[in-house]
Parts: sequence; structure tokens; C-alpha cells
Amino acid sequence: MEKRGLIRREASQGPYPDVVITETGTAAVEASAPANAARVRELFVDVLGPERLAALGEASRDVIGAIETHIADNCTITAAST
Repeated sequence: MEKRGLIRREASQGPYPDVVITETGTAAVEASAPANAARVRELFVDVLGPERLAALGEASRDVIGAIETHIADNCTITAAST
């Protein structure tokens, strides 16, 4: 991607460089967005349908809640997670 001019590396405060999308990369994402959205609808949204998408959303919220609780507890390991 870097060779194609879509991203570039920049120095960072950490041990690894930051990866930054370039204007060319942004244009490529914008150009491909309609086709990507149509494919996601065709292969995911239309296949699952509204009821299963709603169930997936509910399950996802539960998982996110568990992750947020874990983070709020300073990522401690509990007996249930060992």
C-alpha cells in the first residue's frame, strides 16, 4: 500500500511508526465505497434479514458491555476467565 501511495509512515512517540492514509488512499477508499457497501448488503444484510441483524446487534452490545466492564476493572483476571 505504501508503494502504491495509499499510505505513508510517519515518526511517532512510540517504538513504531504511525501509518497515515494519504490523499490518494482516501480517494481510493471513497471510490470503492459504493461497490463495497453494495457487496456487504448483498452478502450480509440481505442474507441475515432484519430479525437476525437485530439479534446480532443485541449480542454485540452485550459483548461491548463486557469489554467495557473489563476495562473499567483495570483488565483484571477473574476466576471465570482463567
